[in-house]
Amino acid sequence: LMNLDVGKVHHFGASLSEQERQVVHETAMHLGLTAHTEGGRTTRHVTVANLKDFIAGLRARMAALLEPEDSELFENLAPMQIVAVENLAAELGLHCARRPGGSVLVSMSEVPGMEERRLSATSEDSQSRSKEKVVKEKDEDLGDAEGVILTRETSQASLINMIFEAYASGNYRGQRTFLRFSDLKEFAEDMKELMPDVHKTFHHFTGLLEFYYDDTQQLQSDMGDHGAKGLTLRYFQVFVQKVLRRLGPQIVGVLFALIDQRPM
Repeated sequence: LMNLDVGKVHHFGASLSEQERQVVHETAMHLGLTAHTEGGRTTRHVTVANLKDFIAGLRARMAALLEPEDSELFENLAPMQIVAVENLAAELGLHCARRPGGSVLVSMSEVPGMEERRLSATSEDSQSRSKEKVVKEKDEDLGDAEGVILTRETSQASLINMIFEAYASGNYRGQRTFLRFSDLKEFAEDMKELMPDVHKTFHHFTGLLEFYYDDTQQLQSDMGDHGAKGLTLRYFQVFVQKVLRRLGPQIVGVLFALIDQRPM
């Protein structure tokens, strides 16, 4: 990796173990390179790119985003450049969302993802989710409630955060975690109640959720969180995004409904 020229990419095969992939990530970070793990259980592999010049240019453009309405569209990006844009945006506390054609929109304010933008093309039931949703949060000490308004424009990230807060019961080093055998089971059962078509194939549906959970937990482990016995918020977001890509944007409506019916 020390000899990886600027702009070049190196692919490590799927033969690497979990520990070896972690070493690759740590070495890449030390050298200022960009590393990304992807693939299924048997095809997981690491890609490393030397994007130092590209990232320097990104940093200058992102530093110009000062006002809440400011945004920048980065277009015609290669896969590893997309990773670099998303990583740098997170580092700078900015929001980003992928767009078609290898583009990423970066903004000071939250921006909807592609699934949210396609929500208007779903069924009439999904469209009805555009009505304002109110979730009441009770303050046990003060005895009053505060309304949280959810509209169709609510960011997907905020919605996923609310789902995490509603279901995550584990704890790891002071962080809440979403557990496989209790939280995932409850999450799947609640989704089943809101998706009639799932009843006949619930075993398959649950297996799908378990597959994406295990895949995401492996990624979390690859990135260094070995001790966590559940998904942290960051990786729970990755897990839900995988489910959304597999089941379609109409699932956003189901997530809204989960928040509606569940005490917060």
